[in-house]
Amino acid sequence: MTKLIKAAAIWLIIANPLLSQAAELRIGTASLGGAFYPMGQTISNLVNKYGTQGSSMVPIVTGGSVQNPRLLGSGEVDIAITNNNLAALAVKGVGAYKSGYY
Repeated sequence: MTKLIKAAAIWLIIANPLLSQAAELRIGTASLGGAFYPMGQTISNLVNKYGTQGSSMVPIVTGGSVQNPRLLGSGEVDIAITNNNLAALAVKGVGAYKSGYY
């Protein structure tokens, strides 16, 4: 799991054009007791340590997997953690996202 988190953070640093500029990024996680919050906190720590000068990331407490695609679509967060089936439903605008995730 640690390798996965590090790989995700490295990908964010290298591939995400938002990180080429000084910015504070917000990553949607889950509740403090959920598994996604510590994951988001770890990703944030790695981005803060190894990211572009002046860039930072903060974990945001959210409702979790179902809410995160909606927050991403509305612009309330810049990056969000969810699972693959909910991400696919959100992109297609079906299931819990019938009205779209925007």
